[in-house]
Amino acid sequence: EIGDSAFADCSKLINVTSLNNIKKLGKSVFEKCSSLKTIDLTISKDIKIISPFLFSKCTSLESFVIPETVTEIGENAFSGCKSLRNLEIPERIRKIGKCAFEDCSSLESLKIPNGIKTIEKYTFSGCSSFTSFTIPCSVKKIGGFAFYKCPYIKSIIIPKSVTHIDKAAFQQNCKLIRE
Repeated sequence: EIGDSAFADCSKLINVTSLNNIKKLGKSVFEKCSSLKTIDLTISKDIKIISPFLFSKCTSLESFVIPETVTEIGENAFSGCKSLRNLEIPERIRKIGKCAFEDCSSLESLKIPNGIKTIEKYTFSGCSSFTSFTIPCSVKKIGGFAFYKCPYIKSIIIPKSVTHIDKAAFQQNCKLIRE
């Protein structure tokens, strides 16, 4: 286990590898590691949760592969990762916390796994490079400000399964939304 905030604010940390024996990562372990570019968790077969604030404000993090064993992404897990361009979310994920990808301004697209029931508030707020987005049929609720400040979205497909859209969910410049 790596405890809460163990490497937080380590501004010179660039790469992390060989975490194959780690079973749990605490909250904010790598928060504000502004030079962190790569981290390899793919060999960590016991990690089930991407903890809250785990990579929050890691402004140099460019890509990340979420291990197949993970079922939950905690709140603010990747918030403020302004350089994050590539991220694949495994189909096993059942919960994505609020603000999880807030202000990931370089993230152009993301596939939400079928099985997610709620897109929490502010989850993708400030993902200003998003151009299109498909919401899976499992989603029933879209939280407030979920896609706030995503000015280049030209297409969002909202399935009939969505029965509740909170206030300002798509506020600010969504150009085209279709059912």
